[in-house]
Amino acid sequence: MLTVIISTAGLWSNLFNNDKHRITFPMRLAMSALTLYLASLPTLAANSLCPQPLQVGWDPWPPYHFQNQQGEMTGFAIEVLNLVIHDLGCEVEYRERPWKRQLQELKEGQADIAMEAYYNAERAEYAIFSEAYSPSRAQLWVKSGTQFKATKIAELLNQGTLIGVTKDFYYGPVVEQNRNEPNVQEVFAEENNYSKLLKGRIAGFLGDWLATTWNLKQHGLQHKIVRSPVDVYEAPAFFMLSKRRLSNDFVNAFNAALQRAKQDGRYQHILDKYTRIEPQ
Repeated sequence: MLTVIISTAGLWSNLFNNDKHRITFPMRLAMSALTLYLASLPTLAANSLCPQPLQVGWDPWPPYHFQNQQGEMTGFAIEVLNLVIHDLGCEVEYRERPWKRQLQELKEGQADIAMEAYYNAERAEYAIFSEAYSPSRAQLWVKSGTQFKATKIAELLNQGTLIGVTKDFYYGPVVEQNRNEPNVQEVFAEENNYSKLLKGRIAGFLGDWLATTWNLKQHGLQHKIVRSPVDVYEAPAFFMLSKRRLSNDFVNAFNAALQRAKQDGRYQHILDKYTRIEPQ
Protein backbone atom coordinates (compact mmCIF):
# COMPACT_ATOMS: atom_id res chain seq x y z
CA MET A 1 0.00 0.00 0.00
CA LEU A 2 2.82 2.40 0.85
CA THR A 3 4.51 1.70 -2.48
CA VAL A 4 1.32 2.64 -4.31
CA ILE A 5 1.03 5.92 -2.44
CA ILE A 6 4.64 6.85 -3.07
CA SER A 7 4.47 6.09 -6.78
CA THR A 8 1.18 7.96 -7.23
CA ALA A 9 2.64 10.96 -5.44
CA GLY A 10 5.34 11.00 -8.10
CA LEU A 11 2.71 10.78 -10.83
CA TRP A 12 0.84 13.78 -9.39
CA SER A 13 4.10 15.73 -9.41
CA ASN A 14 4.78 14.86 -13.04
CA LEU A 15 1.29 15.88 -14.08
CA PHE A 16 1.50 19.33 -12.56
CA ASN A 17 5.17 20.18 -13.09
CA ASN A 18 5.36 20.04 -16.87
CA ASP A 19 7.08 22.80 -18.82
CA LYS A 20 3.94 24.77 -19.66
CA HIS A 21 2.25 24.34 -16.27
CA ARG A 22 -0.95 23.17 -17.86
CA ILE A 23 -2.92 19.94 -17.86
CA THR A 24 -3.82 18.35 -21.17
CA PHE A 25 -7.00 16.34 -21.81
CA PRO A 26 -5.22 12.97 -21.56
CA MET A 27 -3.73 14.13 -18.29
CA ARG A 28 -7.18 15.03 -16.97
CA LEU A 29 -8.38 11.54 -17.85
CA ALA A 30 -5.42 10.05 -16.05
CA MET A 31 -6.04 12.22 -13.01
CA SER A 32 -9.73 11.25 -12.90
CA ALA A 33 -8.92 7.57 -13.11
CA LEU A 34 -6.26 7.94 -10.44
CA THR A 35 -8.64 9.78 -8.14
CA LEU A 36 -11.24 7.03 -8.46
CA TYR A 37 -8.60 4.41 -7.77
CA LEU A 38 -7.33 6.17 -4.67
CA ALA A 39 -10.87 6.58 -3.38
CA SER A 40 -11.39 2.85 -3.70
CA LEU A 41 -8.28 1.87 -1.74
CA PRO A 42 -9.97 1.68 1.71
CA THR A 43 -12.65 -0.61 0.28
CA LEU A 44 -10.07 -2.75 -1.45
CA ALA A 45 -8.08 -2.99 1.76
CA ALA A 46 -11.15 -3.97 3.74
CA ASN A 47 -12.28 -6.57 1.21
CA SER A 48 -8.83 -8.14 1.20
CA LEU A 49 -9.70 -9.38 4.69
CA CYS A 50 -12.63 -11.35 3.29
CA PRO A 51 -12.44 -11.77 -0.50
CA GLN A 52 -15.33 -14.26 -0.36
CA PRO A 53 -18.60 -14.07 1.60
CA LEU A 54 -18.07 -15.34 5.13
CA GLN A 55 -19.75 -18.68 5.83
CA VAL A 56 -21.60 -18.59 9.16
CA GLY A 57 -23.57 -21.47 10.64
CA TRP A 58 -26.75 -21.02 12.63
CA ASP A 59 -29.48 -23.09 14.23
CA PRO A 60 -32.89 -21.80 15.34
CA TRP A 61 -32.47 -20.30 18.81
CA PRO A 62 -34.48 -17.13 19.32
CA PRO A 63 -33.68 -14.47 20.21
CA TYR A 64 -30.03 -15.12 19.38
CA HIS A 65 -30.37 -16.33 15.79
CA PHE A 66 -33.53 -17.20 13.88
CA GLN A 67 -35.56 -16.35 10.79
CA ASN A 68 -38.42 -13.89 11.10
CA GLN A 69 -41.77 -14.24 9.34
CA GLN A 70 -40.29 -12.67 6.23
CA GLY A 71 -37.56 -15.31 6.13
CA GLU A 72 -34.86 -12.81 7.11
CA MET A 73 -32.04 -13.68 9.48
CA THR A 74 -32.32 -11.77 12.72
CA GLY A 75 -31.61 -12.00 16.43
CA PHE A 76 -29.16 -10.57 18.94
CA ALA A 77 -26.08 -12.47 17.70
CA ILE A 78 -27.05 -11.88 14.06
CA GLU A 79 -27.43 -8.13 14.56
CA VAL A 80 -24.11 -7.82 16.39
CA LEU A 81 -22.30 -9.90 13.76
CA ASN A 82 -23.89 -7.97 10.88
CA LEU A 83 -22.78 -4.72 12.52
CA VAL A 84 -19.16 -5.90 12.69
CA ILE A 85 -19.18 -7.44 9.21
CA HIS A 86 -20.60 -4.23 7.72
CA ASP A 87 -17.83 -2.19 9.35
CA LEU A 88 -15.26 -4.49 7.76
CA GLY A 89 -16.82 -4.16 4.33
CA CYS A 90 -17.41 -7.92 4.16
CA GLU A 91 -20.37 -10.04 3.10
CA VAL A 92 -21.86 -13.01 4.92
CA GLU A 93 -23.83 -16.12 4.04
CA TYR A 94 -25.83 -17.81 6.81
CA ARG A 95 -26.17 -21.58 6.55
CA GLU A 96 -28.56 -23.51 8.79
CA ARG A 97 -26.71 -26.31 10.53
CA PRO A 98 -27.02 -28.34 13.75
CA TRP A 99 -24.58 -27.05 16.35
CA LYS A 100 -22.29 -30.09 16.21
CA ARG A 101 -22.02 -29.80 12.43
CA GLN A 102 -21.17 -26.09 12.76
CA LEU A 103 -18.24 -26.97 15.00
CA GLN A 104 -17.12 -29.78 12.68
CA GLU A 105 -17.18 -27.52 9.62
CA LEU A 106 -15.23 -24.87 11.50
CA LYS A 107 -12.67 -27.48 12.50
CA GLU A 108 -12.33 -28.80 8.94
CA GLY A 109 -12.03 -25.33 7.39
CA GLN A 110 -15.43 -25.43 5.71
CA ALA A 111 -16.89 -22.50 7.65
CA ASP A 112 -15.63 -19.16 8.91
CA ILE A 113 -17.64 -18.24 12.01
CA ALA A 114 -19.83 -19.83 14.66
CA MET A 115 -21.96 -17.77 17.06
CA GLU A 116 -22.81 -17.93 20.77
CA ALA A 117 -19.92 -20.19 21.68
CA TYR A 118 -18.41 -20.83 25.10
CA TYR A 119 -14.66 -21.14 25.38
CA ASN A 120 -12.96 -24.45 25.98
CA ALA A 121 -9.47 -25.75 25.22
CA GLU A 122 -10.63 -28.26 22.59
CA ARG A 123 -12.36 -25.59 20.52
CA ALA A 124 -9.38 -23.26 20.89
CA GLU A 125 -7.28 -25.76 18.93
CA TYR A 126 -9.10 -24.92 15.69
CA ALA A 127 -10.74 -21.54 16.35
CA ILE A 128 -9.84 -18.13 17.67
CA PHE A 129 -12.34 -16.65 20.07
CA SER A 130 -13.38 -13.06 19.49
CA GLU A 131 -13.80 -10.54 22.23
CA ALA A 132 -16.78 -11.47 24.37
CA TYR A 133 -20.01 -10.04 23.03
CA SER A 134 -22.82 -11.95 24.71
CA PRO A 135 -23.45 -11.81 28.48
CA SER A 136 -24.98 -15.31 28.47
CA ARG A 137 -26.41 -14.89 31.94
CA ALA A 138 -28.54 -17.41 33.84
CA GLN A 139 -31.12 -15.72 36.04
CA LEU A 140 -33.77 -16.65 38.57
CA TRP A 141 -37.32 -15.80 37.47
CA VAL A 142 -40.12 -15.35 39.99
CA LYS A 143 -43.68 -14.14 40.25
CA SER A 144 -43.92 -10.37 40.30
CA GLY A 145 -43.62 -9.10 43.87
CA THR A 146 -41.61 -12.06 45.15
CA GLN A 147 -38.53 -11.20 47.20
CA PHE A 148 -35.87 -13.35 48.84
CA LYS A 149 -33.43 -12.47 51.60
CA ALA A 150 -30.90 -14.69 49.84
CA THR A 151 -28.55 -13.03 47.36
CA LYS A 152 -27.08 -16.15 45.74
CA ILE A 153 -28.70 -19.23 44.22
CA ALA A 154 -26.63 -21.49 46.52
CA GLU A 155 -28.43 -20.06 49.55
CA LEU A 156 -31.86 -20.82 48.12
CA LEU A 157 -30.85 -24.34 47.12
CA ASN A 158 -29.40 -25.05 50.56
CA GLN A 159 -32.64 -23.82 52.12
CA GLY A 160 -34.61 -26.38 50.10
CA THR A 161 -36.39 -23.74 47.99
CA LEU A 162 -38.21 -25.33 45.05
CA ILE A 163 -36.43 -24.24 41.88
CA GLY A 164 -37.36 -25.23 38.33
CA VAL A 165 -34.76 -25.96 35.63
CA THR A 166 -34.94 -27.10 32.02
CA LYS A 167 -33.40 -30.36 30.87
CA ASP A 168 -30.00 -30.12 29.13
CA PHE A 169 -29.51 -26.45 30.03
CA TYR A 170 -26.44 -25.44 31.99
CA TYR A 171 -26.84 -22.93 34.82
CA GLY A 172 -23.37 -23.00 36.34
CA PRO A 173 -21.45 -25.29 38.69
CA VAL A 174 -23.50 -24.54 41.81
CA VAL A 175 -26.74 -25.66 40.18
CA GLU A 176 -25.06 -28.68 38.60
CA GLN A 177 -23.90 -29.84 42.01
CA ASN A 178 -27.48 -29.67 43.27
CA ARG A 179 -29.28 -30.84 40.14
CA ASN A 180 -30.30 -34.18 41.57
CA GLU A 181 -31.63 -32.74 44.82
CA PRO A 182 -35.41 -33.10 45.35
CA ASN A 183 -35.96 -29.33 45.47
CA VAL A 184 -34.53 -28.92 41.93
CA GLN A 185 -37.33 -29.86 39.55
CA GLU A 186 -36.58 -30.49 35.90
CA VAL A 187 -38.89 -30.00 32.90
CA PHE A 188 -38.37 -30.70 29.22
CA ALA A 189 -39.51 -27.27 28.03
CA GLU A 190 -39.07 -23.98 29.86
CA GLU A 191 -42.65 -22.98 29.15
CA ASN A 192 -43.77 -25.70 31.59
CA ASN A 193 -42.10 -23.76 34.38
CA TYR A 194 -44.20 -20.69 33.59
CA SER A 195 -47.40 -22.47 34.59
CA LYS A 196 -45.76 -24.22 37.55
CA LEU A 197 -44.57 -20.88 38.88
CA LEU A 198 -47.89 -19.10 38.42
CA LYS A 199 -49.69 -22.01 40.14
CA GLY A 200 -47.30 -21.83 43.10
CA ARG A 201 -45.75 -25.26 42.54
CA ILE A 202 -42.22 -23.79 42.46
CA ALA A 203 -40.78 -20.62 43.99
CA GLY A 204 -38.84 -19.71 40.87
CA PHE A 205 -37.11 -21.14 37.83
CA LEU A 206 -33.81 -20.60 36.08
CA GLY A 207 -33.59 -19.23 32.57
CA ASP A 208 -31.37 -17.35 30.15
CA TRP A 209 -31.46 -13.55 30.36
CA LEU A 210 -32.24 -12.96 26.68
CA ALA A 211 -34.06 -16.17 25.77
CA THR A 212 -36.44 -16.15 28.75
CA THR A 213 -37.15 -12.45 28.31
CA TRP A 214 -38.02 -13.15 24.68
CA ASN A 215 -40.23 -16.15 25.49
CA LEU A 216 -42.13 -14.35 28.23
CA LYS A 217 -42.88 -11.51 25.82
CA GLN A 218 -44.17 -14.03 23.28
CA HIS A 219 -46.55 -15.42 25.94
CA GLY A 220 -47.53 -11.99 27.29
CA LEU A 221 -46.15 -12.88 30.72
CA GLN A 222 -43.30 -10.37 30.98
CA HIS A 223 -45.03 -8.45 33.78
CA LYS A 224 -46.30 -11.48 35.72
CA ILE A 225 -42.93 -13.27 35.73
CA VAL A 226 -39.88 -11.11 36.38
CA ARG A 227 -36.14 -11.37 37.01
CA SER A 228 -34.94 -11.78 40.56
CA PRO A 229 -31.69 -10.06 41.66
CA VAL A 230 -30.49 -13.37 43.14
CA ASP A 231 -27.10 -14.13 41.58
CA VAL A 232 -26.99 -17.38 39.56
CA TYR A 233 -24.28 -17.67 36.91
CA GLU A 234 -22.72 -15.70 34.07
CA ALA A 235 -20.18 -16.78 31.47
CA PRO A 236 -19.51 -14.71 28.34
CA ALA A 237 -20.09 -16.13 24.88
CA PHE A 238 -17.93 -15.45 21.85
CA PHE A 239 -17.78 -15.67 18.09
CA MET A 240 -15.55 -18.56 17.02
CA LEU A 241 -13.32 -17.57 14.10
CA SER A 242 -11.76 -20.28 11.93
CA LYS A 243 -7.97 -20.58 12.23
CA ARG A 244 -7.81 -22.31 8.86
CA ARG A 245 -9.80 -19.72 6.90
CA LEU A 246 -9.32 -16.34 8.59
CA SER A 247 -6.11 -14.36 8.95
CA ASN A 248 -4.75 -12.67 12.04
CA ASP A 249 -5.41 -9.34 10.31
CA PHE A 250 -9.07 -10.30 10.00
CA VAL A 251 -9.28 -11.31 13.68
CA ASN A 252 -7.69 -8.03 14.78
CA ALA A 253 -9.97 -5.98 12.55
CA PHE A 254 -13.00 -7.96 13.72
CA ASN A 255 -12.24 -7.34 17.40
CA ALA A 256 -11.51 -3.66 16.75
CA ALA A 257 -14.86 -3.23 15.00
CA LEU A 258 -16.65 -5.01 17.85
CA GLN A 259 -14.92 -2.77 20.38
CA ARG A 260 -15.95 0.36 18.45
CA ALA A 261 -19.56 -0.80 18.47
CA LYS A 262 -19.40 -1.20 22.25
CA GLN A 263 -17.85 2.21 22.73
CA ASP A 264 -20.17 4.22 20.49
CA GLY A 265 -23.43 2.76 21.82
CA ARG A 266 -24.48 0.67 18.82
CA TYR A 267 -23.90 -2.60 20.67
CA GLN A 268 -25.83 -1.41 23.72
CA HIS A 269 -28.74 -0.37 21.50
CA ILE A 270 -28.99 -3.95 20.19
CA LEU A 271 -28.69 -5.47 23.66
CA ASP A 272 -31.41 -3.17 25.04
CA LYS A 273 -33.70 -4.19 22.20
CA TYR A 274 -33.65 -7.81 23.40
CA THR A 275 -33.58 -7.31 27.17
CA ARG A 276 -35.76 -4.27 27.82
CA ILE A 277 -39.18 -4.81 29.38
CA GLU A 278 -41.52 -1.93 28.64
CA PRO A 279 -43.54 -0.74 31.65
CA GLN A 280 -47.25 -1.54 31.76
